[in-house]
Amino acid sequence: MNKIIFFISFLILGCSIGKDPIESDINSIVTETESNYKNFTEAQWEENNQMMEELTIQFQQNRENYTPEQIKEINKAIGRYQAIQLKRGIKEFENAISDFGQQLEGAAEELADTTKY
Repeated sequence: MNKIIFFISFLILGCSIGKDPIESDINSIVTETESNYKNFTEAQWEENNQMMEELTIQFQQNRENYTPEQIKEINKAIGRYQAIQLKRGIKEFENAISDFGQQLEGAAEELADTTKY
């Protein structure tokens, strides 16, 4: 069992050595967000959005230091994050439409009840 843990640790360490910190941080945020976004609080969303914005700016400012493959991978990760944000926005829009429908129903009921006036 210890050999397996050592081997897995070695593989993880070996894969992360030489990796750009911006690329690693972006991938970490995206992976965490993909796994947990349905349970995020508004504060967690704000924190992740702020970190992604800062990392994206750093990436753009240092773009010339990346290989075309790294640029492609970072852009794909940023795109995945944006897709998660879009899914969240769609869900919020659906909730707003549902709320509006219920509010409209209540307003119609109130307007239809002429006995109150």
